[in-house]
Amino acid sequence: MKFFWLAFISLFLFVSCYEEYITVPAYQNNVFVFEMPNSTVDSILLSREIKIYIDSLHAMTYGNVSFEVDRLNTRGASALNFQRKSFAVNLTNAMPFAQQDEDAQTKAFEKFKLIAMVFDYTYIENRLSHIMLNKLNLWPLYSFYTELMLNDLHQGLYLFIEDPDEFLFENKGANVVIRRDYKGNISELMVSGLGKYSENAYRESFKSIYNTLTLYKGEQLYQKLSEQMNIDNYMRKMAFDMLVENGDNTDEIFFYGIETKNGVYFDILPWDYDDIFAGKPHEVGRSWAIGNIFGERIYTSHDEVLNELQGRLIFTIEDDIEYAIAFDDYMYARYLENLKWVLNVFDTKTIEASFAQVYAELAPFYNKPIISEQSVYDVDATNKELFESNYTEKLNFLKERRQWINQQIE
Repeated sequence: MKFFWLAFISLFLFVSCYEEYITVPAYQNNVFVFEMPNSTVDSILLSREIKIYIDSLHAMTYGNVSFEVDRLNTRGASALNFQRKSFAVNLTNAMPFAQQDEDAQTKAFEKFKLIAMVFDYTYIENRLSHIMLNKLNLWPLYSFYTELMLNDLHQGLYLFIEDPDEFLFENKGANVVIRRDYKGNISELMVSGLGKYSENAYRESFKSIYNTLTLYKGEQLYQKLSEQMNIDNYMRKMAFDMLVENGDNTDEIFFYGIETKNGVYFDILPWDYDDIFAGKPHEVGRSWAIGNIFGERIYTSHDEVLNELQGRLIFTIEDDIEYAIAFDDYMYARYLENLKWVLNVFDTKTIEASFAQVYAELAPFYNKPIISEQSVYDVDATNKELFESNYTEKLNFLKERRQWINQQIE
């Protein structure tokens, strides 16, 4: 209890100066309840590897308030192989949330995700990343911890996240949202209103980013990429990934395209952060996922990645954009400027405040036995003792890692 109050005080002192797109939900009971035939619940819990579209939903309540659901389906890729499923929800009418900022505005969501966090050890990684990325202006989405029930079956702890596509279309003026796949490919492309450029023009503009990597070098490469995308935001994401050891990067990012007077321009939105503190990047032992425009690359161990980097402070070079930035001296110098900026944002107090916010939000859920009971269906089961141990360990690790990276730069 003493630790909780110290965390809460730290949260009050250090977090209040930042704009946050989160709040304690303004509903009496922070639980989503989906009511459906028992046979449908069985299908959801027993299914593996396939998405299920629920067309027999009777009702959805949140905070004891009823909402009409237009569409509900399970979501994810690897997460579909677990009993606790994640869901994509599309309401008929928006669900309002009152903000606790100076403007006291109300946000409302018709589309959102309910993420089961089955890979997210002790449930801190995604939410911590959201809080920290928000301070870098890279995470504008609304997210909070919640609970979920299918009829009377409690499913444990979830993370509410507003729909990224919807946000980018409505708030960033995106014409197209692209989910990147491996080797510079596109796994999914969503379209809003198109202007003078066709969907195919956006596809080709995205592919041209990778062509640019081989056509230019040095300052010319940086300038050309700056015309095509927000390369500094991309570098800041790389810097953050270096700080938190984000092992899963390539396919966990959205590129959203807008129309400018000079053509198509892309910016980025990071996505799933359930594999931070990874120790090693995903390219190790995954030759099928590694970019190949600079030739075939294979890394059978983390040491092989580190040997190739020769001390350059980049955590992953799986994708060719990271590889080009790592081994072009001018690009790497620009990256180091962004890395210094990120480290300056995350001084010791800010890191502690970010962790304190996660603790204040998450710790109360660990007082409910059902949360730990349902975690046995995740990759790793959790409980309050494991949570507090992992929390302390990762807090100390991140402060030490920031100091170490700073020393390497100097």
